[in-house]
Amino acid sequence: MPKRNKALADRPQTQHNQQIIRHLDSDKAILFVKTCRQFLSDLAKNCDVSLDHYFVPNTSLKDLTLQKIFLQLISSAGNANMLKNVIDFSAHRSVSRKDEILEAIVGVRNLSSKTFSDDVYRLYLEQILTVKLDEALQRLRSTKLIKGKGERLWTRWLQSVQDSASYVLQFNSGNDFVKQLSSIDSKFLFAGPISIKRKITGIGFALACDALKELGFTQYIKPDTHINDVFIKLNLAKESHSSLDTQLNVFDAAIQLVQAYNSKQEKGNQITAYELDKLIWLCCAGYFYKEKIRVNEGVRELKTDLIALLQQEILERH
Repeated sequence: MPKRNKALADRPQTQHNQQIIRHLDSDKAILFVKTCRQFLSDLAKNCDVSLDHYFVPNTSLKDLTLQKIFLQLISSAGNANMLKNVIDFSAHRSVSRKDEILEAIVGVRNLSSKTFSDDVYRLYLEQILTVKLDEALQRLRSTKLIKGKGERLWTRWLQSVQDSASYVLQFNSGNDFVKQLSSIDSKFLFAGPISIKRKITGIGFALACDALKELGFTQYIKPDTHINDVFIKLNLAKESHSSLDTQLNVFDAAIQLVQAYNSKQEKGNQITAYELDKLIWLCCAGYFYKEKIRVNEGVRELKTDLIALLQQEILERH
């Protein structure tokens, strides 16, 4: 792995309102992506991993249903801050955990694992809206799905579940959802996640982007801690006192980088925002989660090395 670049460490830190933003042209955008790819390839060199399957979402837009949309939204809501380890709406603890949680909430079995048509699932979403949250909390407690402290976090997530059900019920079908989200002009992509943020408790802009990209909208990137740090440290996006404004600035800068990269590529060689997201995240986290392999260099060190390398290769030599 490359050593930290002393020039980066010594570079004076600008104040938010003094930050001078750089805009990468197509050649530098191509070099940015090439540098990240080489960094990740070096990182994975001694690991038995296949990188390609990280760059395409597991869900395709043509297969989206109201069920898949709802499950992704409440899963993303469960990833907020401290909720991830408390709620664990995943199969990490057990393959049946999602079903058990939903059954405790609404009293219906297999709402996650069984496939339902849009018409049938709408009925279950309507049932979720009638659930009293304190009673759902008691059922979760009695089935020992709630362990230890954290009921406040569970209550917050249960509100996210009801809000997600209400949001999804706006659409007649999964296809209707795809049509409406896909109709957003590329210049206003932020409007999709903003609409989700406004209507679902516990889902901020970044988590809304995460939900959309994992549903198959590959034009979205999630401005999370890793991606924010990379773009802000390299002065590719402006940091703001408002976390939402910072996320929007990073989101815009990342989309512009993708567009600059693709402007000089044949269609088969173009990159999606989804791929850029995964590329940067894997470089910074060093965690190949599909194979459950973690590179033992530490998150902070990897991110610092990546930023230093990008600084050196893109901003100092060219």
